[in-house]
Amino acid sequence: MRPNTLTIQAFGPFADTQTIEFDRLGANPLFLINGPTGAGKSSILDAICFALYGQTTGKEREATQMRCDHSDASLLTEVSLSFSLGTHQYRVRRSPTQEKPKARGEGTTTHQTEAQLWETDAFGEESLLVPKSASEVTKTIENLTGLNVEQFRQVMVLPQGKFREFLMAESKEREAIFSKLFQTQIYKRLEDALKERASGIRREVETLRNQTVGILRGADLDAEEQLQALLTELAPQLEQAQTQKAETATALSLADKALETASITHKAFEALEKTKADLNALESQSKQIAEQQTTLEHAQSAQKIAYIQTSLAKAKSAETQLLAEIERTQQNIQAQTQLLSEATETFKQAEKAFQTSDALKQQANELKAKLPLVAQHVQAENDLKNKKQIESASAKRLETASQTLLSLRKALEANQTKLTQLRQAIQTLPQHQIDLENLKRLGSQRAKIDTLLKERSRLEQEVSTRTNNLNQAIEQVQTLETQVKTLEFNWHSNQAAMLAAELQQGAPCPVCGSLEHPSPAHLQANNLSQPVTKEQIDQAKITLDAALKAQNQAQSALVETQTHQQNNHQAVTELTHELGDHQFKATDQLRQEYKTLDQQVKTLMSQQSEAQTCEITIADLTQKHAAQEQSLETARARLHNDQQALTIASQTVEHLLVQLPEQFREAGVLETSLKQLEIQIEQLHSNFQSAQTTLNAATQQLTQTQATLAQQNTQKAGLTAETAKAESDWQQALSSSPFIDEKAYQNAARSEQEQTSLQAQINEHAQKMAGCKANLQQQQSQLESQTKPDIGKLQTARTEADQQANKALEDWKRIDNRVRQLQDVQTKIDEAHKANKALEDEYKIYGTLSDVANGQTGNKISLQRFVLSVLLDDVLIEASQRLQAMSKGRYLLIRKEERAKGNKASGLELEVEDAYTGKTRSVATLSGGESFMAALSLALGLSDVVQAYAGGIKLDTLFIDEGFGSLDQESLDLAVKTLIDLQASGRMIGIISHVSELREQMALRVDVKSSASGSTVTVAV
Repeated sequence: MRPNTLTIQAFGPFADTQTIEFDRLGANPLFLINGPTGAGKSSILDAICFALYGQTTGKEREATQMRCDHSDASLLTEVSLSFSLGTHQYRVRRSPTQEKPKARGEGTTTHQTEAQLWETDAFGEESLLVPKSASEVTKTIENLTGLNVEQFRQVMVLPQGKFREFLMAESKEREAIFSKLFQTQIYKRLEDALKERASGIRREVETLRNQTVGILRGADLDAEEQLQALLTELAPQLEQAQTQKAETATALSLADKALETASITHKAFEALEKTKADLNALESQSKQIAEQQTTLEHAQSAQKIAYIQTSLAKAKSAETQLLAEIERTQQNIQAQTQLLSEATETFKQAEKAFQTSDALKQQANELKAKLPLVAQHVQAENDLKNKKQIESASAKRLETASQTLLSLRKALEANQTKLTQLRQAIQTLPQHQIDLENLKRLGSQRAKIDTLLKERSRLEQEVSTRTNNLNQAIEQVQTLETQVKTLEFNWHSNQAAMLAAELQQGAPCPVCGSLEHPSPAHLQANNLSQPVTKEQIDQAKITLDAALKAQNQAQSALVETQTHQQNNHQAVTELTHELGDHQFKATDQLRQEYKTLDQQVKTLMSQQSEAQTCEITIADLTQKHAAQEQSLETARARLHNDQQALTIASQTVEHLLVQLPEQFREAGVLETSLKQLEIQIEQLHSNFQSAQTTLNAATQQLTQTQATLAQQNTQKAGLTAETAKAESDWQQALSSSPFIDEKAYQNAARSEQEQTSLQAQINEHAQKMAGCKANLQQQQSQLESQTKPDIGKLQTARTEADQQANKALEDWKRIDNRVRQLQDVQTKIDEAHKANKALEDEYKIYGTLSDVANGQTGNKISLQRFVLSVLLDDVLIEASQRLQAMSKGRYLLIRKEERAKGNKASGLELEVEDAYTGKTRSVATLSGGESFMAALSLALGLSDVVQAYAGGIKLDTLFIDEGFGSLDQESLDLAVKTLIDLQASGRMIGIISHVSELREQMALRVDVKSSASGSTVTVAV
């Protein structure tokens, strides 16, 4: 990743918009970001990191804390970065959560975090990749660069005070970084895939084992050996049960047949008894049937004369109905005669009233002639009313305009006075702002000094403690060395005494070969009981080595602390010198001075803002005053015109009132009178026509009703003669019938349906009697030689046979189901054994590969870590070349190959080889300057190796924030020379430092200058 253009707005110390065009520095620049302390050098790196990931290069500062206090409230805090990734160009813009003024009204509103990402083509056209989501932009940037924010901080940026973190990172952290840089995730995926497959096989084997146990337990078996034994045992039992089942089924079939035959005979005897009972019942109904026969014969005689009685009834009914109609007609004639009399009277009255309508029509015509005058009067009155309203509104507008002009004049004079006062008050604001910025810088330096002084006390105590620890370690080593020498001397003495004890006169000495032994060695008295052994000496040496190691560690710790103490002293001296005359002021005093001055500046800035508002208000009021004077003159002219129009309208109304009678001057009165006359005329005409129509209708209706009455009287005479003849015919028929009187006739009469029903009952009884007698004779003939069977006994025998058959069947089912279950279990177990064998064969391959790939054998190093360790060796070769040059041949970086204790990840830890001592030690023992050179070498070596591997991430940019101040002049020259050599290989390298020597050596610079109103950036080429 290579930055092209960085635009910073209201971010950090930058109050307005600052643009840094990195492309102006050249293709592969080595440049210096220079400026005083606190000017904002590190903020440039913060801006780059924030644009890419939404975070700063240091965890101490949150993105939401990076807004510049000097920025205008309307200016949004945001960062825009154009950068290159290989041949692709991108631009990212990001703004943090912040408060901004509302678009309308007073107060502020919260602007939420947002970000956009564009890709730029070869023609400069941008295409939007991510429209607004900050998290989506961060995720896309991580995918494009291959680095997250932590890895970006460690690999492409060495932040201020953080250069040791990458150097001191543990194996696990370094593995995460290297795996992305070298894209070795395929090995991790291979490890995981093998591990997952091996685990899957183990799970499948365990599942098969559990299934086998479950199958056996489901069949109530504890082991597979029981399975075959049970199958052998159940075979003869199954055969015997099958034989017993067949025998009992045959016996049951015979019992069913015997019961079925007996049931048929028993039912025949029951049918004979029923037939006898039915015949007795029919014979008991014979008397009732004879009575029904007599009733039927009487009904048939009545039916023969029924038609004559029906004719008489119809004649009497028609005569009665006609008499009722004649009575109703007579009543109608009386009512209609009364109505005709009333209609005649009403017609006479309507005719008399209708004769007055001509006079009313004449009066209506006279009113119609006055309608135009009424309309003109109404229009003139409305016009007069409208003119009065217009004249009144014009008068009010003139009064309002006068009052508004007066108010504007007073407000203008008040704001001019206020502006004069504010301008006098804010004359001291620029100087106060400069003094405030200086106090802020001094306060920050004072706070740093206080922190360093506290750190100095701790370091002094730590130096004292570590000096005591070193002295104790030296004394311990000296004591142990004396003990080892004493033990070795005693051991050698005891060995000589033991040899001397074996010497014999005349026999050669095994040491010198002498045959004489004048002064043989003797065991010391204190060593006779507990002679020194070789193991004691070895243990003493191990203890001594441990003490020596502890001494070296204590010495390294002391040197490291003393280095920190020197750096602390140097930093305090530099900061105290920068304080100048203020070095004797306490932090609280500087804080109080800053607080007081800050309050004054805020007050003055508020007054300055108020003065600007006042100027705008005065300009606005001046413009409004001029416009209001013009509005006042316009209102006066308009009022004059409206007053003239009102006078003309009044004269028009007075002229019309003279021509119009007083009772018709009100609106609508004339129209209402005319309307009432027209309605009255129409009502008279309508009443006359209605009365005439009613009279004609009443006359016609009475005539029709009188004609109807004459016709009904004629019909009455005919019906009376018909009724008399029908009565005579009926009496003659009744006397000729078997009935004594009409009442006897009525009792005997039956309907056709009732006669049919009686005849059907008589016939049915006769048929049943004949059928019953025939059935009885046939049944007695069939059962003549048979006896009634004992059904209960046969059912008992059948039940016993059924129980025996069911028992035999259940026994056979139980044994057969058990055999089938065991056979099914045997099949499933055989299949499980076959599958388990296949899994075991597969696990021999995948299990072994998984153990090897995941570091479960040998040195416990996984496949990916092994690959990364090889790559790290290549990185360390490149890094050591630079570190050796910068350290004047003293240090080399090497990989620690010893396995870490416990389960801690290992294989990627770093150590440093010291040519001065010939020993290797932890990188943690390096001093501040040495650590910076080692970290710089490691970062440069990593950049070289990553780009040397095809498909690796391209690390063509490196920013180094401070650290050069910890180097002496010679080391500084060597470090700069290394960076210049690296520049030739196509890297962009930016150094952030205020060291004056670097400014003299480097022509390409990004200069950051601070002021009371915020910092600015210029690019020096």
